[in-house]
Amino acid sequence: MSSQGSDPGMEEVGRFVGDGKRAWFTRTGPNGQIWIHVTDGTSKGTQLFSPRSLKTHPWYMVVDQGKLYFEQKDLTPGTGVELCFSDGRHAGTRTLVDLFKGAGRGFFGYPTVLAKGLIAFRGDDGRQGRELWVYRVGKGIGMVDLNNVRIGDTQGSFPHYAARFGNRALILADDGEHGVETWITDGTAKGSRLLLDLQKGPASRAKARLVAFGNRYFYESRQRINTPWDLMVSDGTAKGTSRIFAGSATQWATGSRVIGKRLFFAVGGDTNSVP
Repeated sequence: MSSQGSDPGMEEVGRFVGDGKRAWFTRTGPNGQIWIHVTDGTSKGTQLFSPRSLKTHPWYMVVDQGKLYFEQKDLTPGTGVELCFSDGRHAGTRTLVDLFKGAGRGFFGYPTVLAKGLIAFRGDDGRQGRELWVYRVGKGIGMVDLNNVRIGDTQGSFPHYAARFGNRALILADDGEHGVETWITDGTAKGSRLLLDLQKGPASRAKARLVAFGNRYFYESRQRINTPWDLMVSDGTAKGTSRIFAGSATQWATGSRVIGKRLFFAVGGDTNSVP
């Protein structure tokens, strides 16, 4: 890590991600270059993390064992938007793998740390559509096709809103048979399965913003486009799944986040919490 402190010439600040002890974020310098910084919450403890600049502020970032994973285009010349990595060194700030060869986009968000050295994310290699992939530290190229649940379909299962659940991850995905439902995975095809099929058939309710919270998980759900979002809670069983907030034309659930021991969500401009 660089010993440089906070630069008063820095301008726009991007998104933050933390590990409980420190937070990583990006800042735009006066020349338009973007730099990764790390802070412990003090001025003295705020430093430049990597001496290599970026072209855009990453939208997705996760931290594993003090290393930052994020998306970036052309970090390695000639590549599209791919999963990238920084350990704080110039040489250690790089594209992990060119999943969609050339300038095609291989990274489509939702990176999730399943365990130490195991990162899941939504990717596209140009052949199977958007599926859930994993990167394993120390396994060579490290990219493994997790589970193409839509066999023979180039559209992909479109996994989204992944959330860590113990040493596994919950994801929303569509296998073409059950509609958008909750799946659970340990990062292997064998350890991936449909967790709950609440509405039979391919035309299930839309779901979004999956958040794991203790031994339950919350998600937003609506019947169809242009209808309000409800807030749902589940323990992974049909009996243990219920609606805790019913959306209306003027109020709906959105932006669920876990802070400390409470889950916060916005409703009609107000902030509410669930213990």
